[in-house]
Amino acid sequence: MTLTVANVAGQEGSCNATVTVENNVPPTAKCKFVATNFNEEGIATIAPRQVNNKSVDACGVLIPTEALSLDEDTFLATDGTEPRTVTLTVTDVRGMIDQCTATVYFNDNVDPVCRNISALTIYLDETGAYELFPEELDNGSSDNTG
Repeated sequence: MTLTVANVAGQEGSCNATVTVENNVPPTAKCKFVATNFNEEGIATIAPRQVNNKSVDACGVLIPTEALSLDEDTFLATDGTEPRTVTLTVTDVRGMIDQCTATVYFNDNVDPVCRNISALTIYLDETGAYELFPEELDNGSSDNTG
């Protein structure tokens, strides 16, 4: 960088200087909630970009997708369908990080599969009654959430 100075008489002088700009301010992570669906196998996945809510570095530049990561991105319905908290980590070009948390909500839009036996022979007791249990009719019914 060249510095130029002038006085009131119009005389000028100049010199060169090196200016080093340091940015030691970490980025700002911004999160938003996510709603996702379990698939037929009872698995739900999310990507960091779904949780990211326009995280920025110290200069206001949006953090690129490849600089985002989640502590957890795959969820099993068998672990429960209640909302879960994930942590988004944002890394700027200088390697500085910030984190925020977001809630992940789950939808189960897959109908259960009902499988019943085709026939059942029962024998009445001396009073003419028979107690029927669901297990006697079920033939492997299932649901993606366990």
